[in-house]
Amino acid sequence: MPVVAIDGPTGSGKGTVSRGLARRLGWNLLDSGALYRLVALAAELQAHPEPRELDVVAASGEQVTAGLVAMALIECGAPARSYAGWQVAVLTGAAKDALSSKLCACFDEDVAPDPDFLNNPAALTGVFAERARSVGAATLALKGIDRGDPVARHSHVRDNLRFYGAPVEMIFHLPGDAVPGSFLAMGCFLQNVMLGLVACGLGSCPQYSVAGYADVIRVYLGLGEEQIVVCGLAVGYVDPAAVINSLVPERAPIDDYVRWLD
Repeated sequence: MPVVAIDGPTGSGKGTVSRGLARRLGWNLLDSGALYRLVALAAELQAHPEPRELDVVAASGEQVTAGLVAMALIECGAPARSYAGWQVAVLTGAAKDALSSKLCACFDEDVAPDPDFLNNPAALTGVFAERARSVGAATLALKGIDRGDPVARHSHVRDNLRFYGAPVEMIFHLPGDAVPGSFLAMGCFLQNVMLGLVACGLGSCPQYSVAGYADVIRVYLGLGEEQIVVCGLAVGYVDPAAVINSLVPERAPIDDYVRWLD
């Protein structure tokens, strides 16, 4: 396995050059400086962190991790443990735009999506298929898109990969050894993030479509090949003038999915 090591004094640009080289060659990047800073941050949060939590922090390479949150809670006297190992990358500005450009390029070149997992059965049937068709038709109607217009429909789907023009895109990912319960924990975490954004006056939209190009995301973010890209989350202020935001899908009656037992 070829390895390139880049060293230099502080502020010399070695990090920028390393990231650019890794992206160009499609290689993984180990930023030792970032790793040392994360370990130092962990030491600031907790005097004697558990080795397991240090592994979570070091393996993720992220500045905000379940491991760091667990350390902070323990230091405050609250029992905590980062079972799931979920991680989030938060992109803004040039970083967000660059990822969007790569995803849009794949879509424009008709690269087939290849997500790490399926979020629905391969073929929806019955009422589930009807609900999907109903929401899809209502969305196109609100946006004035004819189902027979391939150019307009292409632009409509492509807008997902532009993150709907939102100023922030979050990428949620899991370690490769994740089990079904890991996805459950990730879903709870994702919902809490979305509710927290609402409390702050913001809106968000979860995006499974973004995960269709998981390999592109892994390379761009410098994630390991084993990381599972779960979804994206577009974040911003809700535009009340956007007609699509008036869409309220029909909800199933509660008795369709709840069984009451006395």
